[in-house]
Amino acid sequence: MKNPLIQKSILKVLSRVEDVFLREETLAAEVEIAIDRPMKTTEFADALGDLKDRELIERDTTILGDPMWHITGKGKLAVKEGIG
Repeated sequence: MKNPLIQKSILKVLSRVEDVFLREETLAAEVEIAIDRPMKTTEFADALGDLKDRELIERDTTILGDPMWHITGKGKLAVKEGIG
């Protein structure tokens, strides 16, 4: 089940660092701070997957294969409009 609070927090965190890809671990820690509670791995993964499917965020990997995330132009627009 997708959690809108987690999705909005992911978008807000990524929009703050705009042109930077954040490591998934760092993004998860920032989102937990934003929502003021620990997240289950599954709910974080579900939120990332849904946002990626909607083309609001994109994924890349480091040379070592660690996932990194970045907000897209469409995602930036969604944050401005208050949509997540």
